[in-house]
Amino acid sequence: MPVLHVRHHDASTHVTAKLSRFITDWPAAQQKFIGGIADRFRDWLPIGPGSFSVTPAVSLDDLRCRCQLFGGACSVVLGSDALNLSFTNVRRRNPPEVVETVRRALDWLAAELGENGRDWMSFNTSVHMQAADSAAVDEYLGQFGRDDVDSNMQSEPGAVYLPSTHLVCSDEKGQWVLRRVVEKSFAVDHAVFVDTQIQINSPNPAAFDDHMNLLARLDRLADRVVGLQPEDD
Repeated sequence: MPVLHVRHHDASTHVTAKLSRFITDWPAAQQKFIGGIADRFRDWLPIGPGSFSVTPAVSLDDLRCRCQLFGGACSVVLGSDALNLSFTNVRRRNPPEVVETVRRALDWLAAELGENGRDWMSFNTSVHMQAADSAAVDEYLGQFGRDDVDSNMQSEPGAVYLPSTHLVCSDEKGQWVLRRVVEKSFAVDHAVFVDTQIQINSPNPAAFDDHMNLLARLDRLADRVVGLQPEDD
């Protein structure tokens, strides 16, 4: 398999901690969120009343309480059945600021809403990985092409088949699932767009470092299987 040497260009990261039991006392949970997140982050990041916003709703499923960090580049959002963290403009793999933000937010979740349990956690990263030139990208993606797709698309004039690859794997017990998609980037020249999702089922809230180590191992496993060589490795 041809290996594509790439560098991390631009990424977004989304983390979800899905609760086993949804929140029924929303006013109390909202108060815990605002007070608890402020306390957890006060010694590390500037945080004030303007960092928080509340989205009222008729349906419990639509209620949201949000905290903006890093000038809006990060959102920590509590819903009735999950805690979500979103990061934009992430410039390298697993930067310490992202890891520390996730750590503090999940610490708060375990301390304040531990009775609601944790069904699964999902870590999703979408990133543009840039190569030295377009020829390398075309050669790399070309190995995933399928002649039968090309022939079937001839019925649609102007349609162009763009090769891509999709990887799905899991451990034997189904405790984690890894999904990786690689396709041509239309936002960055000479680049591929890489989407990676790792789901950990029934995660132990006390095992954060173990989860981070697992994520790093699976991310590099996915790189090896699909033939990507990031320059930071």
